[in-house]
Amino acid sequence: MLLLASHEGRHSTVHQPVRCVCCQETSTQSQGSVRKNVNYPMKKICVDVTGPLPDTKDGNKYILVISDCFTK
Repeated sequence: MLLLASHEGRHSTVHQPVRCVCCQETSTQSQGSVRKNVNYPMKKICVDVTGPLPDTKDGNKYILVISDCFTK
């Protein structure tokens, strides 16, 4: 995987929304339905984007996550 951008506080940035009560209450658990009919890698991918967040020193303000639905 090629790392294009990063920031030193990324672990605390990611863990804070996971602990957020509002996020936990509104979160949908749809991964079970996404995995159906995915028999091989890269057949289906999931894309999540969040932001804008406070700018990093490099000017980044969004987080983009791309996941292969075949892998866990």
